[in-house]
Amino acid sequence: MREIKFRAWDKDEKKIERVGAIDWDGNFEIITCNTEDNKHYMTEPDQFILMQYTGLKDKNKVEIYPDDIIRWDSGFGDEPVVGKVIEEWGQVGPCCGPNVMNYILWLPPDKYHPKGYTLHNFWELKDIEVIGNIYENPEILKEVTK
Repeated sequence: MREIKFRAWDKDEKKIERVGAIDWDGNFEIITCNTEDNKHYMTEPDQFILMQYTGLKDKNKVEIYPDDIIRWDSGFGDEPVVGKVIEEWGQVGPCCGPNVMNYILWLPPDKYHPKGYTLHNFWELKDIEVIGNIYENPEILKEVTK
């Protein structure tokens, strides 16, 4: 069973915060109590973008969250492949089964895939590495989509 934990993008502070506790009291207020500067506060949900830990780690043991930017050497070209981790509800099996959260790697458009494409089971790839996230490092994906 994977560890349940969250992080959040603080839109006002423009940084990722670790979430120590979440108050699901009907108002969906997030209480942050594990920040690097030991802030303790309650806020409205529209101030944060909440992300749940996928249970996966990269080659450096860095935890992988939705909206992280991942790089790996595909072995099919000179440049490493860069993409974004996304969440998608789906079924476990091809024909039946309960809906579960799947984590997929979205890859930007290239000459073979003009609309971009997705990779399921990306965690099976060797040597994946978290190199940023779309909030603190949006320029990484912008560079790849040029």
